[in-house]
Amino acid sequence: MPCSLRGDRLKELQDAKSIAAKALQDGIEADVDDEKFGELSAAVEQADKAIKRYEDRLATVEEVRGSFTTSDEPQIGQIRDAWRDDPKCGYKQPRDFLMEVMDCSRTGQTTPQLKFLSAAGSDEHSTINDTYGGFLVPEGFRPEVLSVPVEEDPTAGLVTSIPMETDVVNIPARTDKNHSTSVSGGLTVGRTTETQSPSASRMAMENVKLEATALMGLSYASEQLLERSAVSFAALLERGFADEFRSVMLNEKINGVGAGNPVGVINAACTVSVAKEGSQSADTILGANLLKMKERAWRFGRSIWLANHDTERQLIGAHTTLTNDDRPLFSYGNGTDRPDTLLGRPIFFTEYCPTLGDVGDIILADWSQYLWGTLGSTTPQQAESMHVRFVNHERTFKFYMYNTGAPWWKSELTPKNGANTLSPFVVLAERA
Repeated sequence: MPCSLRGDRLKELQDAKSIAAKALQDGIEADVDDEKFGELSAAVEQADKAIKRYEDRLATVEEVRGSFTTSDEPQIGQIRDAWRDDPKCGYKQPRDFLMEVMDCSRTGQTTPQLKFLSAAGSDEHSTINDTYGGFLVPEGFRPEVLSVPVEEDPTAGLVTSIPMETDVVNIPARTDKNHSTSVSGGLTVGRTTETQSPSASRMAMENVKLEATALMGLSYASEQLLERSAVSFAALLERGFADEFRSVMLNEKINGVGAGNPVGVINAACTVSVAKEGSQSADTILGANLLKMKERAWRFGRSIWLANHDTERQLIGAHTTLTNDDRPLFSYGNGTDRPDTLLGRPIFFTEYCPTLGDVGDIILADWSQYLWGTLGSTTPQQAESMHVRFVNHERTFKFYMYNTGAPWWKSELTPKNGANTLSPFVVLAERA
């Protein structure tokens, strides 16, 4: 406390006491200077109040100072902790810091390092606080749109492409799927003796019809978006619809149902479905299943396998039992120029095959026997209009192409000898 406050109070208190003592000694109240005594009493009271205010302020200062003086602070005579001079506060790796934070949240006990770090960043301008400077740092933007590329079509280049000049194209075909007596649709030849005439025969024909239908996509965009977007939104739509067209067409080749749509191999009349083994568990693929699919495949040497990703573990474990050991049927490729193989033929995993256990989760197909007809352009065409939603200030984007597809075989092939029919398209039946 300043000496002046205490000195003033003592002097004024002594003067007041002198006046009171003199009054008692003389016994005459008239001689006492009441005015002077009152001023001295008021001065003493003011001095007491000033002293009290100062002492209160001093107590507050000591309390605040005490809050910054914790047990982890180095005191006089103590050695300063080395971590205080380390930019990483003693943590060798970020993992050490994170583990200590987790321990603190679990036990409620903190360390001097965590106390120090938790107090940092509370009195400065920084980018982490918008109020104290964050708004001043601009955010960046890259005019690139990230996207998942559409799955490659493993049948591309393998199907038989049919350019179409009209909506409907009829293709004559030989009815030659019964080889029990003729491989040419009814024509026969035979040995004759001299002067003996051969037996007459004729060839049966059938018609394969392709009818192209429209595959279309439509989208609207406001003029404000088209004018102000940092990315060309029209180009973005074009790329997006191109991916969507490729996706739909691959799915139709596998799962198409016909009736104005392409016919997929799973639903084709000529497709052979190999039944499961008698004691086979649900959602499994056995080596016997794959061997029977190979047996039913017409021209296996030109076929490829398609399978859902869910089947891979089952296919890796599929094997055939030999005299001395088991032989796996699946072989890994190198992921670049040599694909995975199953029984020696390439296998491609695709999301468009049904999931494990459903019919068609694995397909063996010679895609050269699948016709893919296209009317006009083989890529989606684009058109746009500002008139459709003119009052809405929007633009219309339309994408379209005309095509169709189907196996040209109308039935399975009956071999000259053998108990089972053959087909270029073989699927594994449901295992529920």
